[in-house]
This record gives sequence, C-alpha cells and structure tokens, in this order.
Amino acid sequence: MLANDDADMPLSSERLESLRTHFQWQSAAAHKLGSPLYGRLFAEAATLLGNGCAMDRLFGHWQGTPARDLPSLRWAGGLHYLALSGNAPALARHYPSCGGDPDWTAIWSAIETVQDQHFEFLAQFMTSAPQTNEVQRSAMIIPGLHLLSHQFGTADSPKLELLELGASAGLNQFPDRIGVDYETFSLGPAEPRLSLQAKWTGQPIPSAPFSVISRRGCDLNPIDATSPTGTLRLQSYVWPDQMERLIRLRKAIELAQLDPPSIDRSNAAQWLSRELSRPQIADLRVVFHSYVWIYLSANERAEISAMMDDAGARADHRHQLAWLHLEDDETGHRHFMTLTCWPNKRKTVLAHGSPHGQWLHWYDESQRN
Repeated sequence: MLANDDADMPLSSERLESLRTHFQWQSAAAHKLGSPLYGRLFAEAATLLGNGCAMDRLFGHWQGTPARDLPSLRWAGGLHYLALSGNAPALARHYPSCGGDPDWTAIWSAIETVQDQHFEFLAQFMTSAPQTNEVQRSAMIIPGLHLLSHQFGTADSPKLELLELGASAGLNQFPDRIGVDYETFSLGPAEPRLSLQAKWTGQPIPSAPFSVISRRGCDLNPIDATSPTGTLRLQSYVWPDQMERLIRLRKAIELAQLDPPSIDRSNAAQWLSRELSRPQIADLRVVFHSYVWIYLSANERAEISAMMDDAGARADHRHQLAWLHLEDDETGHRHFMTLTCWPNKRKTVLAHGSPHGQWLHWYDESQRN
C-alpha cells in the first residue's frame, strides 16, 4: 500500500473527502470507546488534511482504501510506536502511555515534527494493517468455548484444537489459562494465569471445563511477542490514554512469552486448507477469529466458508468441528459472536458486545438465529 516512487503525490479532492470521512468516523468511534485523546486527534486531523501539512504527504504515499483499511489507526499507531520507543520525546510528553499529558496547544507541532523527521518509517509502518491483538476479546471467545464444551456432552472435559485466523501475536490462544469475572459469575480455571473482567447481561452459562491440546494460528504479518520490536508494535496499537488496556496487554505478552504460540506467516485461506486436511486428534477442532473478516477479500471469504462446509461434512460426533468468530455486522456499528457447529451444520448468533470485549449481551435460546 505504498507508492513506488518518493515524489510527493497530491491528494485528489475525492481522495481527501474519503479520508476526512474516515477520520471523522474514527473520531466518533474513539469517543464512544473511551479514548478522548484519539477522539479529538482524529477530528482535528480531518480538518487539517488537505492544508499542506506533513500528513498530506504521508497519505499521498499511502495507497489503501480509506473506508476499509483503517488509515487513521495505521497513522496513529506509527506515531505511538515512535513515542513509546523513545524516538519522539516531544510527542511522548502528550501521551499518558509514556507518562505524559495532552497539551492541545502543542501536540500538533510535535506531530508535524515527528512526521517530517520519521517520514520513511511512518510510510512503511502504515503499509501494515493494525494489529491490536486485544486480549480482552477473550472475554467474548471463552463463553463460546464453554458452550461448545457443554454441548459436547461427555463426563470428561473435551480436548480442543484451536486454529486462529489473523492471529497477530496469538495472545487470544490461551482460553484455558485465562479467567473472566462477569460480575455475577465467572469462567475459567481456578488459578488463571491472566484474569479479565467484563460486564455480562443475559442469562449466565454454566462452566464447562475443557483442555487445549493444540493451539496454532496464521497471519499475513505475525508479530513475535517474544521480541522487543514485536512487543513495542503490539503496544503501539493500544490507544495512548487507555492505560488499563495497555497494562492488560503487557500481562498477556508475559503469558505468551512463557509458552510462545505457533503463528505461521500465511494467507488465511491457504493456511486453513492445510490445517483442515490434517487428521483431527482432538474431540473439538475450533476455527476462530476476531475482527479479521473485514481485511479479507470477498473471494477469500467465500473460499474459507466453502472449505469449512467441506470439512464439516467429514465431522462426526466423536470429532466435531466448530467455527467461532467475533466480527462486525455490515454496518460496522454492531459486533456479533457467531458459532457454527458440525456435524449437522447449526449456525447460531450467541451474543453481541463491545469490539474490545469490555461487555457482552448473551442471547438465550429464544433470541438466537
């Protein structure tokens, strides 16, 4: 998504309008999701685009699609990376994640300086999609796995094989080691390695323990959570004024470093085809993903859906297949947890909730479709 030459590429009026619209949308989303810093930053960026600022030059080089490829988060992530790394001390003074406090009379001067001094780094950083790898989303994934375990219907805890698409650093691949407090009940091991909290509405579900005997994933650009640059990149996508998320991420990174997950660099459809062709040794093979579908082409989505149906046709009651995913609806404003099970294909919308996993509303059986 980077232009092939180094010449400044002026933004067309149509391109400017689509970028401004995106930044305004992301501003509203940031305010709604509890980041006043990014809410204001993105709103002001929308007004500054096209005024000859250094941001124009960056987005003149970036060749993605504003409505789909989240350019605001790519740009902001690059700035945050430089602040966290110590390479942009003037900007770091405005970020709580770096011990600073926003001063709106000076923050844009700092951003302009960083964009000028680190243009090549930022242009390259923006070629990669944001990879928040939000571990709080496990608070939505884990109930789906407990439901699967309960439905499996054996006296012993079923054995699970986890296959994650768009896994980033694989921080959500430890549902057997994470405990979640939903205020009125909890799920997870008695002594979790990582503890989360989330608000739950709807009927609580019973705890149904399971064991994970295999955890694997793929990503076009996997992040190594054991490397300094990998941990820094993960942190850069956390919004700088959301310290609770940052602290939680750092704890999840520590967990992953104790037992690094296996994440292959691969296209999702190609990787899944290989994995589904392997003999299934677990009671339940679970393919799962969160906020990945938006990044896949229509052809790749169709390919994945078809291969899941093909694999489902081979499933039986001793070796079941499940597809669990947390994704936006078509409007991008609601976020649903959906489960499809084989044999005898059954698709169910289990819940809707926050894109970052802070809350969810669980549907009872009469509400599911």
